[in-house]
Amino acid sequence: MQTGWATGGAAYAFGDRITVNADTTLTAVYQMANDIVIVDSENGSASANASYAVPGTAVTVTAAPDTGCRLTKIWMRANGETVYVRNETDGKGLPLTHTFTMPQNGNVAVYTTFRKNEYQIRFDDPITVRVNGSAADTAVYGDTIEVGVPASDEIKGIVWVETDLNGEPTGERHALALSAAGEASFPLDVCGDILITANTAHEHDGVVFYPWGDSEAERNSLPQYGCHYLTHDVTLTGAYSPRDGETHICLNGHSV
Repeated sequence: MQTGWATGGAAYAFGDRITVNADTTLTAVYQMANDIVIVDSENGSASANASYAVPGTAVTVTAAPDTGCRLTKIWMRANGETVYVRNETDGKGLPLTHTFTMPQNGNVAVYTTFRKNEYQIRFDDPITVRVNGSAADTAVYGDTIEVGVPASDEIKGIVWVETDLNGEPTGERHALALSAAGEASFPLDVCGDILITANTAHEHDGVVFYPWGDSEAERNSLPQYGCHYLTHDVTLTGAYSPRDGETHICLNGHSV
């Protein structure tokens, strides 16, 4: 491919200015360009900002993990030699953008390795958990979580919610009813740890209320939507503004 121009022993790149004071002959300069090949991988893909480049050119590769996955290794090889490699060292995945210099020794193949993230499932007795049919306390995105609860007049179902690394709820609560056999299942469709609790919901005038106040964060706030009953006293640390729509709160003997 053409990389620039030359005249009088001087080389010029595209975009350079040449001062002409007399007849001048410009000679096109060509340099062999080598291919950049992205090798397919599982749980993600990658792309480069060019399909070929001349030696010495900076080439940027961008990785795209599938949902719930991370990039753990990226490396480039040319003529059997590794010209660039990065490995995950902290279990949190590599940056998604990497730049290498096109080598002199031929075409470059780009390889990537992606891994599925494992998320913690927290639960207490009497709940039992199976993931894709086997007892487990971790799952990956898309797994089927199967929950079992012994028959009880007090337990109406289960509630699951995404949490931070300390187990504090951070996401929307999802309430599921139990089957006649005391079972419920759901796909893990969040990228984070989850907490599963028994739902001891109760009703008032046909409205079903779900527990609120089991975490430290909930004891300093009130729900912005839905129907909930308090399991502890709540001390608000700021203004309370529920979302548009109906929000029902049962004090259940507690105070705000």
